[in-house]
Amino acid sequence: MTHGNLFSIVKNTSATVVVRGTFGLARIVILLLIAGKFGPSEFGRLALALSIVDILKVVADLGIDTIAIRYFAANAARTEEFFNSVISLKVLLATVCFVAAPAVFALVYGSAPGIELLLIVALSIYTGLLVNGFVSYFQARLAMTKVLVSNLVGVGIYVVLTAVGISLNWPLAAIVAAIPVGELATLLFMIRLFRREHQIRLAFDKTIILGALKESIYVGISGIIVVTYLRLDTLVIGGLLGDRGVGEYAVAVRLVEPFLLIFSSLSISLYASLSGAWSVAPPSETRRTIKRVLVPVVLLALGAAFFLSFLGKPFISLLSLEYLKSAEVLQVLSWSLVLKAINMQLTAILNSLGKFRIITVIAVNNLLLSMVFNLILISRYGILGAAATVVLVEGLNMLLQFVCFSYVTNNFLGKWLRRWKRDSNRR
Repeated sequence: MTHGNLFSIVKNTSATVVVRGTFGLARIVILLLIAGKFGPSEFGRLALALSIVDILKVVADLGIDTIAIRYFAANAARTEEFFNSVISLKVLLATVCFVAAPAVFALVYGSAPGIELLLIVALSIYTGLLVNGFVSYFQARLAMTKVLVSNLVGVGIYVVLTAVGISLNWPLAAIVAAIPVGELATLLFMIRLFRREHQIRLAFDKTIILGALKESIYVGISGIIVVTYLRLDTLVIGGLLGDRGVGEYAVAVRLVEPFLLIFSSLSISLYASLSGAWSVAPPSETRRTIKRVLVPVVLLALGAAFFLSFLGKPFISLLSLEYLKSAEVLQVLSWSLVLKAINMQLTAILNSLGKFRIITVIAVNNLLLSMVFNLILISRYGILGAAATVVLVEGLNMLLQFVCFSYVTNNFLGKWLRRWKRDSNRR
């Protein structure tokens, strides 16, 4: 693998966009169809279930996937030994979180309807976690092109099952079951591909597991905090405004997500490349790679924001007249794309340097700000307040990450910060 090679990053990113994007886009389109068919209230229950499961998936991962990419990139000789212990740990953690899912739902929303949807969606904790374990291996090799077929098969099964369910007027719970079934198909194909080069077996190597957890704990904590503040708007809306408010807000969120798939895929490739580049490539080459990535990211994000802000409303009106409030939310939420796109790349850079504690501290700050702004703005402005909170928090997040990035890499701003710190200590 060539570290820091722009062509390798672009090629791997393109494959990652297809691998993650096809399933993600299919799910987004299907969720929008479900929103139009079942209405805001029932769609809101599904959105709440998905939000809780998204958080539990990150809890079950505990940052292992991020550490695994970095480990595989630097320790190819011990791939199989490390992989088997990590997969075994994932099965154990997925079981804990699956059992916890209904308890979390009951704690947050009491006896509110939607528990059956939650239990079905929660099966994807297993399938999603294991798929991500294999993806980490191929990401580290910048070889995501090898798993394209696996992904397309899973997406195809998911789309066909969902289309049949919608056309035959199946209940929502039966339609939602297509999510874990599609992921299971992808998982089985990835297992077959991986076994061409390595053996798979359950192995709880204490040294490996404890070492991985020791390194991943800050990534895991920050990941849990990040996904919590990213989903906090939905959870707070559910508590203050009910299912309908969640449904109206979630439609706007789903329209933003396809663009986020591109930027998150790019950040994963950038992280995988830089994890090996800092120690072997000249600093000037590494900085050039970062600049070559950040400039198109900003331009693409600006274009996407303009597109959603001005063309989102006509699309939503075609979906259903019940979601007119969603169009107003989208006009605000679309501008968070620019901030999130930049933040994803900055996080990837800091993680590639092993600065996981910095990301954890920033994530805690983001969560606290999100809690305060959501409670104040949602109670006053409804779902528009939730959208405004996202923009505010992501803006502050970008500022903090840029300052930390500058300090760590000792660029022009970092040098000024170091001088300012020395002068302050002398006083």
